[in-house]
Amino acid sequence: MSELVYLSNDYEAHCSDVIGSPSFNKRPIIINVNGFDESGVCYFRDFIQEANESGQPRVQVYVDSFGGDVYALIGMLDAMKHSSIPVDTICTTKAMSAGACLFSMGDIRYISPEATLMLHDFQQSISENTPVTNIQEHAEEGTTMRKTILALIDKHRCYPEGTLDKKLTGHGNWFIDAEEAKKEQLCDVIGPAPTLVVTVGCTMSFREK
Repeated sequence: MSELVYLSNDYEAHCSDVIGSPSFNKRPIIINVNGFDESGVCYFRDFIQEANESGQPRVQVYVDSFGGDVYALIGMLDAMKHSSIPVDTICTTKAMSAGACLFSMGDIRYISPEATLMLHDFQQSISENTPVTNIQEHAEEGTTMRKTILALIDKHRCYPEGTLDKKLTGHGNWFIDAEEAKKEQLCDVIGPAPTLVVTVGCTMSFREK
């Protein structure tokens, strides 16, 4: 089990007195993302697939993260893009760097009034043993990834491509409170996300002898 991407038990279950306590073959899927790495994206993809097969109408993704690997972010965004049910994102504390990018791509995005988003220019680490001739290749790859992700966010918030790029040019770390996030169309709702409710019932009828 990943320490960065895991499921939550934060849902309500209601059942008929006749049935008693419900027993789920698969519990409802509510995903928590605390970071971004190779193993985390595998769990995230599997959880999105489970949610698609569960019968639930939507899947909620809680983002509480300082960020992480950009390639893991790309993998998670791809899983969200190909989900057959809407993927809603929720931030109750912080969603920074890759976390803010993931949060901003939800179908419905909920942010708590006290929560903070943070976007900044992409950072890329290069090994001390990287040949000088390869540094340019790394820089070009980083520039391409940056352009791709910022364009996705601009498109999702219905802004012209390049808008977020220009915004980040004037900021080292752009800390965004809930009100500014709403103004910038990085979130949809300031307030708590709906609670997933599972209702289990039964039907009674008479059968002729």
